[in-house]
Amino acid sequence: MKFVFKVIFTEMAEFALKSFINYYEDGFVNLYKNSGLWAENLILQQYYQTANQLNSNIIDKIENKLILKDVLGRKPKLDNWYELDFYVGDRLICLVYSENKKDKTRFVESIEIGKKYISV
Repeated sequence: MKFVFKVIFTEMAEFALKSFINYYEDGFVNLYKNSGLWAENLILQQYYQTANQLNSNIIDKIENKLILKDVLGRKPKLDNWYELDFYVGDRLICLVYSENKKDKTRFVESIEIGKKYISV
Protein backbone atom coordinates (compact mmCIF):
# COMPACT_ATOMS: atom_id res chain seq x y z
CA MET A 1 0.00 0.00 0.00
CA LYS A 2 1.60 3.23 -1.13
CA PHE A 3 0.45 6.43 0.52
CA VAL A 4 0.82 9.23 -1.95
CA PHE A 5 -1.79 11.96 -1.52
CA LYS A 6 -2.49 14.45 1.23
CA VAL A 7 -6.22 14.82 1.98
CA ILE A 8 -7.72 18.21 2.87
CA PHE A 9 -11.37 18.82 3.76
CA THR A 10 -12.81 22.07 2.43
CA GLU A 11 -14.89 24.27 4.69
CA MET A 12 -18.06 23.16 2.87
CA ALA A 13 -17.27 19.47 3.41
CA GLU A 14 -16.43 20.02 7.09
CA PHE A 15 -19.71 21.91 7.54
CA ALA A 16 -21.72 19.09 5.92
CA LEU A 17 -20.16 16.44 8.15
CA LYS A 18 -20.51 18.55 11.29
CA SER A 19 -24.16 19.30 10.45
CA PHE A 20 -24.92 15.60 9.99
CA ILE A 21 -23.33 14.72 13.34
CA ASN A 22 -25.19 17.56 15.09
CA TYR A 23 -28.54 16.40 13.66
CA TYR A 24 -27.70 12.85 14.72
CA GLU A 25 -27.01 14.00 18.29
CA ASP A 26 -30.02 16.33 18.44
CA GLY A 27 -32.39 13.58 17.34
CA PHE A 28 -31.46 11.38 20.28
CA VAL A 29 -31.17 14.23 22.78
CA ASN A 30 -34.70 15.36 21.91
CA LEU A 31 -35.92 11.79 22.26
CA TYR A 32 -34.41 11.10 25.68
CA LYS A 33 -34.01 14.54 27.30
CA ASN A 34 -36.40 14.95 30.23
CA SER A 35 -37.69 11.43 29.66
CA GLY A 36 -37.70 10.62 33.34
CA LEU A 37 -35.65 7.48 32.78
CA TRP A 38 -33.28 6.77 35.65
CA ALA A 39 -30.42 6.27 33.15
CA GLU A 40 -31.20 9.34 31.05
CA ASN A 41 -27.74 10.89 31.44
CA LEU A 42 -26.03 7.58 30.68
CA ILE A 43 -28.15 7.08 27.56
CA LEU A 44 -27.38 10.60 26.31
CA GLN A 45 -23.67 10.14 27.02
CA GLN A 46 -23.70 6.92 24.99
CA TYR A 47 -25.26 8.74 22.01
CA TYR A 48 -22.64 11.50 22.20
CA GLN A 49 -19.92 8.84 22.16
CA THR A 50 -21.60 7.06 19.26
CA ALA A 51 -21.80 10.34 17.32
CA ASN A 52 -18.10 11.03 17.94
CA GLN A 53 -17.21 7.51 16.82
CA LEU A 54 -19.35 7.83 13.68
CA ASN A 55 -17.63 11.13 12.86
CA SER A 56 -14.19 9.51 13.30
CA ASN A 57 -15.16 6.46 11.24
CA ILE A 58 -16.37 8.61 8.34
CA ILE A 59 -13.23 10.78 8.35
CA ASP A 60 -10.93 7.74 8.62
CA LYS A 61 -12.65 5.93 5.75
CA ILE A 62 -12.49 9.01 3.51
CA GLU A 63 -8.82 9.56 4.25
CA ASN A 64 -7.95 5.87 3.81
CA LYS A 65 -9.56 5.86 0.37
CA LEU A 66 -8.12 9.16 -0.86
CA ILE A 67 -4.50 8.86 0.32
CA LEU A 68 -3.86 5.98 -2.06
CA LYS A 69 -2.51 6.57 -5.55
CA ASP A 70 -5.43 4.75 -7.18
CA VAL A 71 -8.95 5.43 -5.89
CA LEU A 72 -11.13 2.46 -6.76
CA GLY A 73 -14.72 3.18 -7.77
CA ARG A 74 -14.36 6.86 -8.48
CA LYS A 75 -16.43 8.44 -11.23
CA PRO A 76 -15.17 11.44 -13.20
CA LYS A 77 -17.26 14.62 -12.91
CA LEU A 78 -15.11 17.43 -14.36
CA ASP A 79 -11.41 17.89 -15.02
CA ASN A 80 -9.67 16.65 -11.87
CA TRP A 81 -13.02 16.35 -10.02
CA TYR A 82 -14.42 12.97 -9.05
CA GLU A 83 -17.35 11.39 -7.24
CA LEU A 84 -16.85 8.49 -4.84
CA ASP A 85 -19.61 6.52 -3.11
CA PHE A 86 -19.04 4.01 -0.33
CA TYR A 87 -20.54 2.79 2.93
CA VAL A 88 -19.57 3.37 6.52
CA GLY A 89 -21.66 0.77 8.28
CA ASP A 90 -25.17 1.15 6.87
CA ARG A 91 -24.66 4.78 5.86
CA LEU A 92 -24.01 5.70 2.24
CA ILE A 93 -21.31 8.35 1.89
CA CYS A 94 -21.28 10.30 -1.38
CA LEU A 95 -18.40 12.67 -1.77
CA VAL A 96 -16.96 14.85 -4.46
CA TYR A 97 -13.26 15.52 -4.43
CA SER A 98 -10.75 17.30 -6.59
CA GLU A 99 -7.09 16.54 -6.96
CA ASN A 100 -3.91 18.34 -7.76
CA LYS A 101 -1.56 15.63 -8.99
CA LYS A 102 1.42 17.99 -9.09
CA ASP A 103 1.12 18.78 -5.37
CA LYS A 104 -0.20 15.29 -4.57
CA THR A 105 -3.19 16.77 -2.77
CA ARG A 106 -6.85 15.80 -2.82
CA PHE A 107 -9.56 18.16 -1.61
CA VAL A 108 -12.83 16.79 -0.27
CA GLU A 109 -15.23 19.32 -1.78
CA SER A 110 -18.58 18.01 -0.57
CA ILE A 111 -20.01 15.17 1.49
CA GLU A 112 -23.52 13.78 1.55
CA ILE A 113 -24.45 11.14 4.08
CA GLY A 114 -27.43 8.87 3.59
CA LYS A 115 -29.40 8.41 6.76
CA LYS A 116 -29.91 4.99 8.23
CA TYR A 117 -33.61 4.22 7.96
CA ILE A 118 -35.45 2.07 10.41
CA SER A 119 -37.22 -0.74 8.61
CA VAL A 120 -40.63 -1.82 9.83
